[in-house]
Amino acid sequence: LDLKTLLESSKDKEITLREAAECSSLMGTQGYQRCHCKMKCKTNKCTCRVVGKLCNSKCHSSLSCENK
Repeated sequence: LDLKTLLESSKDKEITLREAAECSSLMGTQGYQRCHCKMKCKTNKCTCRVVGKLCNSKCHSSLSCENK
C-alpha cells in the first residue's frame, strides 16, 4: 500500500504514525536497508543500488564498495 491508498481506505479508522511512515518509506519500516553484498556493489544485484540509495555502514563495514 502507498500512503494515499492507506489514507483513503482508513477514513473511518485511525492509523498510527508508524503505519503512515511505513507506507511512505522506500526502505521499509526502519528507514534503512542492507545489501550484504560481497563484491563492490556495481551491479543491480545490490539492493541499495536498485532503489537508488547509497550503501551505508550497516551494509558491509570493511568491504570495498562503489556505491558509497
